[in-house]
Amino acid sequence: MFSQTLITTAPENILKSKVYTIHSLVNQDRKYNYKKELPNNSGCYAFWWINNCPELRGILKNAQYYIKLSHKKYNCDEDHFEKIQFTNEWIDASTHQVVINDRTVDAICLYVGKSTNMRNRVQAHLKLNVDDIWKKIEVKKNAPYTAKRLREVKFGFGQKPNTVSQLRIGLERVFNAHCVDVILKNVALSWMPLNKEQNNLVNRFYIEDKLVSCLFPLFNIDAER
Repeated sequence: MFSQTLITTAPENILKSKVYTIHSLVNQDRKYNYKKELPNNSGCYAFWWINNCPELRGILKNAQYYIKLSHKKYNCDEDHFEKIQFTNEWIDASTHQVVINDRTVDAICLYVGKSTNMRNRVQAHLKLNVDDIWKKIEVKKNAPYTAKRLREVKFGFGQKPNTVSQLRIGLERVFNAHCVDVILKNVALSWMPLNKEQNNLVNRFYIEDKLVSCLFPLFNIDAER
């Protein structure tokens, strides 16, 4: 049933939750099967950047990052691309203190979400057993950032490799590179399980929105929000 208390305390609960590095959650056999610590039941989750936040800040501030908006909304022939600027204010708002390996560290919130099966959802976000999720996208790394570049080239913004790997797609667009090793080295995960009484569509919906509005994750931005 609906629980306003559960929803309003969700950010605090996520920040108090144990944080696991992605490296610690997967078997190191290149199949990257997830260990039992990551539950396969319902809940909400948050991805964190935990190493060298100043370095990521510099990369974000210089990133060529866009959101594609449908040309139908603008009554023109070309899709419209809106540049997203990762400002200091935004990055500061997305930076929170979390506890990992008994240490309190600053971490940048990258993405939050909800699922009825968190293990499967995280696996879809990261696809660690796939080196290149962009195989069908044309490669022109040195092309200028024209509309054609944004639509068609690898790590571009007009065509996604899939609709489920939002966290990895966001990182690879910022780094303009494949990021399996980056994720294993720098990204961590925390989650908030929901028991049978708490787990319903209404609570999951509002908890995710509450996390977005309080943690300011960088890669939850899309054209529909």
